Amino acid sequence: MRVRSTPSHVTAATRLLSGLCLLQLAASCLAGDLTGTIRPPGACRSVKAVSRPMKLEYEGVIDAKTGRFEIRNLPAGRLDLVLALDGAVLHGVDLDMGPHDAADAKLTDDDRKTISTWIVDNFRLGKEFENKGRPIYIVGNGKHCKVLVEKIRDRAFHAGKGQAVYRVEIWVFDKLYGTWRKRAHAEQVVLRERLPMADFRKRAYFFDPKVGGIEVGGKGEITTLEYVIPQTLGPSMGKPAE
Repeated sequence: MRVRSTPSHVTAATRLLSGLCLLQLAASCLAGDLTGTIRPPGACRSVKAVSRPMKLEYEGVIDAKTGRFEIRNLPAGRLDLVLALDGAVLHGVDLDMGPHDAADAKLTDDDRKTISTWIVDNFRLGKEFENKGRPIYIVGNGKHCKVLVEKIRDRAFHAGKGQAVYRVEIWVFDKLYGTWRKRAHAEQVVLRERLPMADFRKRAYFFDPKVGGIEVGGKGEITTLEYVIPQTLGPSMGKPAE
């Protein structure tokens, strides 16, 4: 009787497929769920969780009558919510400094003013591709802080006239020898869009740390969240539609 050997590439592919199946099974066993309520009921049309470092999205379901939502099979870790509202999108942002950048010193109004002025001047002096920029949130302590920065390019550039670039990033600042300095290579992109100017003017983007950095447990744990959409969504939270 002739015995035929399986080609090596088939064996390797089978092993790889088996390994992927085992990894998927292990991940599902370690996954957790995020549930809760978004009020007022009916204000949120859809909800999803995002892992910005991994660039992964997880769609959820929401009951328009009650505002109850559920997002299942999430990996353990910190996630942000993205809520689709009527005429706007609200993004959660993770501005937690973490234990490594903890400090007893308090972030003062003077600190916020200094950082804000530096950011605005940075755009005014043409040091960024975008011609407009401002801080939306400045959160942290007297030694380290995170800043949610809104960046807009509404001047003509290589793509031609009538185009806009809208970016929102998290920048990190450190106070060294009494001077605030932007931490190099620490930017995290929250949102990046390029679109016709007419469409950009109609868009509304808002951001809220209350639905960002949500710690989701694994091993079948259920994390709950209750969130009330602010009655007024204005420039202090992002970009309203024009």
